[in-house]
Amino acid sequence: MSKSWIYATVIALMSTLFFVDQDFGISVFMVTVLTVAAVWHFKKEAKLPVGKVFFYVSAYVIILSLNFAVTTVDIIRVLSALLLIGLLMTLSYSHVTFKWPTYLVEGINHFVGALSNFFKYFNHGSKAYNKHAGIFKQIGIGLVIALPILLVASALMTSADAAFGELMHQGFEFLETDIIWDTVERIFVFIIIACFFYGLSIYLIRSNQMKMEKGEIGVSPVVNHEVIPVLVGVTVLLLLNLLYVIFAYVQIRFLFLAQSTELLKNYDYASYAREGFFELLVLSILNTMGVLFVKKFVKSSLAIRMSLTVTVICTYIMMASSFYKMFLYESMYGYTRLRLYVYLILLFMAIFMSLIALGIWKPNYKVIEWGIMVGLVYYLVISFVNIDAVIVRNNLRQYEVTGKLDLYYLTTLSEDAMPDLIEYMNTHGEKMEIDVTMQAYEGRILDIILNKEEKWFFEYNHRYSKSIASASEAKKQLFPLSVTPTDH
Repeated sequence: MSKSWIYATVIALMSTLFFVDQDFGISVFMVTVLTVAAVWHFKKEAKLPVGKVFFYVSAYVIILSLNFAVTTVDIIRVLSALLLIGLLMTLSYSHVTFKWPTYLVEGINHFVGALSNFFKYFNHGSKAYNKHAGIFKQIGIGLVIALPILLVASALMTSADAAFGELMHQGFEFLETDIIWDTVERIFVFIIIACFFYGLSIYLIRSNQMKMEKGEIGVSPVVNHEVIPVLVGVTVLLLLNLLYVIFAYVQIRFLFLAQSTELLKNYDYASYAREGFFELLVLSILNTMGVLFVKKFVKSSLAIRMSLTVTVICTYIMMASSFYKMFLYESMYGYTRLRLYVYLILLFMAIFMSLIALGIWKPNYKVIEWGIMVGLVYYLVISFVNIDAVIVRNNLRQYEVTGKLDLYYLTTLSEDAMPDLIEYMNTHGEKMEIDVTMQAYEGRILDIILNKEEKWFFEYNHRYSKSIASASEAKKQLFPLSVTPTDH
């Protein structure tokens, strides 16, 4: 029995126990650590190189997996799960590449390769299976043929005899119990995961053997992508930059310096300044993609580099304008997740644009590679930041100044936000009017308590546990004489 088979079995067993009908928590970290160890063993067994990049990515995914034991924000957990799956698959690559076509092709090859060896898990180390494979195949065909015949016959006999029909009815009632279907579900998940991981290990061994036999060398051919003439690129950039410079002038004069003009006679400054931040965000993203496109497909020259530099500067002004407009908008209408995400996207784009600016004047600078690495680190940091708590604190701070608060919106945030909100309401809630929004807050407290469940140790989540404790304290203050089902 090989170690690869054991790794696949243990990963499948842990995934089945920890993930099926359970909440994600510290369990994701435990399974991720085991999966990283398994992939390392698969590569060593297949005699594939394990370089520094493997250990960097391994450290990243292990740290990222801790996110599930910290946050309860759905969008962060979904993005982290997708990133984890992608990076864990990347660990099995013979070499990590930042060329998307090559990356995707290798990913598809690994996935298809694992599926092509899917059922090898069942005949691992079994000489009896190879010896009697024909017999097993004939039995399988017999089962497939017999199934519809049995269904038709049992239906007719059920209709013909009441006692037999009652017996069959009781049998199907037993099959409908949750225990039976839960067991079937877990067996199904176990088979899928175990077969996939063992199939992946077999694929890595066989694919590397085939490459060695063919004498393949993992060096990609140099391709010249500079297919657009310089004059075409300069003409497009010149006209575009002319428009951008005019726009930048308008932003600096009328937005940042707040100078009055006949152009804004139908607007007051506040309404003018607060509109258009999403459009500018989209335009900044398109500019970033456009600069990368020109850098890739237009032959480099002094005119191109200078034109791209002007585009980068104008894009920075657009991002600053979007940032400022969003700041003014939030000052009036408060803080939300979407508005905070705009800030985070703009900040990353500003960092990425600085990498692009370096790449414009340094031909061999690997913009995409550095951008991906910076992006991964940036997301890792953000994923551990309590964004919902930041939203609550900023809205409450604004409430102290303006007296305006969308309490209902704050109650719709995740459990991450509740401790900060509850702490404030425990000390300042008496000042607020008893209205629909206050009822929404009280309802949120009861919702947290009534939906509290006893969890296994592997489902532990720090912020969820903290919100439960805070909600329990708030309940004592809000409903001192009440009794909830959890009090019995």
